[in-house]
Amino acid sequence: VAGHAVVLAESLDDVEIADSPWYLESYQRGRDLPQALVHHIRSGVEAAAADARSLLVFSGGQTRASAGPRDEGSSYYRIAEHFGWWGHINVEQTQLSDLRLRGSSTSRAGQEEFLPVVARAVTEDFASDSFQNLLFSLCRFKEVVGHYPNKVTVVGFTFKKHRFVSLHRSALRIPSDHFSYIGVQPPEHSRFNLKEAEEGEWTAAVKSFQVDPYGCFTPELQAKRLQRNPFHRTTPYPLSCPEMKSLLAWCGPGIFADSLPWDPRDGGRS
Repeated sequence: VAGHAVVLAESLDDVEIADSPWYLESYQRGRDLPQALVHHIRSGVEAAAADARSLLVFSGGQTRASAGPRDEGSSYYRIAEHFGWWGHINVEQTQLSDLRLRGSSTSRAGQEEFLPVVARAVTEDFASDSFQNLLFSLCRFKEVVGHYPNKVTVVGFTFKKHRFVSLHRSALRIPSDHFSYIGVQPPEHSRFNLKEAEEGEWTAAVKSFQVDPYGCFTPELQAKRLQRNPFHRTTPYPLSCPEMKSLLAWCGPGIFADSLPWDPRDGGRS
């Protein structure tokens, strides 16, 4: 689940309807954005609940200096806790099939114990843009599970689907049949200006990533990443995911061509 904002308030009452618990930029306020963001979180929880082998990753770093050192991933996790994981506290009985997450335990009777969503949910707190949401979440999966995923599902705004499916997925060479996108639109009668957002998505994001697939060599995307890392943090992922070290350092402009652990052409998953 790609993060977009952090919560500042201790109390999360009205977090799904009010701007006040959140740190929002001026262009995000008064648009019923909290409704949409909470819907993203719930959609991620429900998708993870439907697949007992999945790991739920809330991704987003400390991207706003004025919000302090609070990351989007942990904010989303707090909200899921606040809503009691929308009832998905226990193991889904219909999904007790083949869980293979490292760390799952075995009962005294010798039968595998299956983990509820809350035990399969983690945060990723370094991503500063949508490409890093996807890239860094691959490493978080490896850190937790012990291997890279063979299927990736992203939850985000419907109008960002093209960016993730056609640009980010392709840049990371994730096979299209191993990738899915759950698009969540803002509520129909909300004050969210969908037309404006769609136009901005094309002019400010899609066109930029078409030129700079890894978001790191054009001045515009370079500046965004610097601005969204106000606390000068350095990711640990080259150490924890050495198979990705060359990819993490790659800046294009061409598509990364060396071996990737999730690409079947390179021998599959490791």
